[in-house]
Amino acid sequence: MSPNPSQSAVFRWSVFVVLALLTASRAPLLILEPRMMAEEASVYLAYAYDHGVLASLMFVPTSEGPAGYLHLVANLTAVLQARMFPLESAAAVSTAIAFLIQLIPFALVLWGSSRLWSKSPARRWLACALLLFGPAISPSVWLSTINAQVFCGIASLLILLEEPARVGRYRRWLYRGLLVFNGLSGPYTALFAPGFVWRAWRMRSREAWAHVVIVGATGALQLLCYVYAGLGSELAPDRLAPLLWATAVASILVFHVLGALLGNELADLVGEPLGLVVLPDYVVPTTTAPWGVLLLASLALVLAGLGLLRGRRSWVLEVLLLNFVVMSVSLSQLAHGLPWRRYSVVPGVLFLMVILIGGWEAERTLRRTVCRALLSVALMFGLVTFWRDAPMHLQDFTVTNFGHAPGRPDWRQEVAAWRRDPAVPLRVWPFAGSRTWKAYLAQPGDFQRVRLEPSSGWRLIALQEPVERRVRVLEPPGDFRVHVTGKVSVNVEDLDVSVLLIDGSPEPAVLARRRIHGVDADGKFEVYLNPNYLEQRNAVDSAARFVVLRVGRPSRDGLRVVFDRIAVVPRIEGLLDRWGFETTLTQASPVGSSDRQPARRPG
Repeated sequence: MSPNPSQSAVFRWSVFVVLALLTASRAPLLILEPRMMAEEASVYLAYAYDHGVLASLMFVPTSEGPAGYLHLVANLTAVLQARMFPLESAAAVSTAIAFLIQLIPFALVLWGSSRLWSKSPARRWLACALLLFGPAISPSVWLSTINAQVFCGIASLLILLEEPARVGRYRRWLYRGLLVFNGLSGPYTALFAPGFVWRAWRMRSREAWAHVVIVGATGALQLLCYVYAGLGSELAPDRLAPLLWATAVASILVFHVLGALLGNELADLVGEPLGLVVLPDYVVPTTTAPWGVLLLASLALVLAGLGLLRGRRSWVLEVLLLNFVVMSVSLSQLAHGLPWRRYSVVPGVLFLMVILIGGWEAERTLRRTVCRALLSVALMFGLVTFWRDAPMHLQDFTVTNFGHAPGRPDWRQEVAAWRRDPAVPLRVWPFAGSRTWKAYLAQPGDFQRVRLEPSSGWRLIALQEPVERRVRVLEPPGDFRVHVTGKVSVNVEDLDVSVLLIDGSPEPAVLARRRIHGVDADGKFEVYLNPNYLEQRNAVDSAARFVVLRVGRPSRDGLRVVFDRIAVVPRIEGLLDRWGFETTLTQASPVGSSDRQPARRPG
């Protein structure tokens, strides 16, 4: 009996190549003109460019609005960009790695041994089609390493659907390695932990318990990072918001269920009357939908899921339904209070997998027919919207995902401009005119990694009389500190010298304050102002901040105080920095500073 040609290696590789070409076709501009996306450049690359390999691989951001978890994909990419490739190729490296990670779920379905795929080739092709064209796959997660964690989560989901007892030795180690990699690349794999435990308990398989250990260990590490970041009050403020159950239930139904079938744009239209709108100040309101309506809809969804289990009780459906609830509720808490767009991708894929299995595994009743009809609807809407950019409207500007708008930054041109003038930040995506995201990189010989410095008015001399002067800080990075240096003619132990950073409101709020208590042998001093991230976000006008230089009444004859430099320093710090580890490429630094000068890079 000849083997089924649809199961042959050549046929599978052919399908895989077609899927890769279709993936690239959604946004060919991103392949032809690779981009750097947001924190890819402003956080991960900036840190790796100024720190060692090990520290960069273990980097957990505690500045720039951090999420508080380890992201191995972004860290590894940044190390490769900073240490193995010229800076001009950084965007191409990032896009290539993100592209390869997006193909992993297709490989797991095409070569996987799960009964869900192996029973019928048609199931493999349908599952691949849902992973490619599913309306849940938002354009906002396309081809960027910072969002590659979404596809790592989908890969872990597909491993969860495998039966470990049927997996060969080499694939067993491959799955273990993928779970470690995925578990260290964002929180999604950790959120699948209940499903892995349930599968192991139902199957009584040693390998299934090995997966539980891996997912549990990586999840515990992610939780530890999150707790430590949270204890320092350095998480993005909206990630600490209380869970609003009415909003959570409504958003799950709208974005994770309806959005999985009809796409983000239609889900947004339905969500708006329910109060599921991101306002200009990023506050998510409590939904206005009646509690009774939400509870009835939720109950109907649960009963429908339980109905699929009747007759042919399946551990796969149990795992999927359990994880759908856990994932949706968790993201409602962690995803800025609203599990929307990129945060709805993994729950949306979970829901599509439930419908897919129901379309094949349910009894030949109305339920199977309904599931297949819903799959047809999802594929139809997915095909219609697959090549559509679907820009996001935030505050008073629009963010495009695929670049179909004028003014997009070209990474190579940005690097060329930065090499000519290191004080100029590199513009990266997302872009919206003057709102374009910016990155600040170190340059050999920089003054303590300084990016911005007032062009004039920063020199201040105090002689015998009290004095105060304000210096405006223009266009600071999202998270920063201010570096002030100066010199005194005599010891300042009995002198009241202070430096403040304030905002520009009518009643200025002090964002940071430091007193100068001592100098080195030459009378030099330096001060760092470290404004808290949460206080920065609450400032009235991010462009109106002032450094206040204040010298009290001198009590020594002949005293002369000179503030000779003020500079804004982007603050990219991780947990290792916060714990006191030396992570920078170091040389000795002046007295009074815990920072170091960056090592010179060749060329």
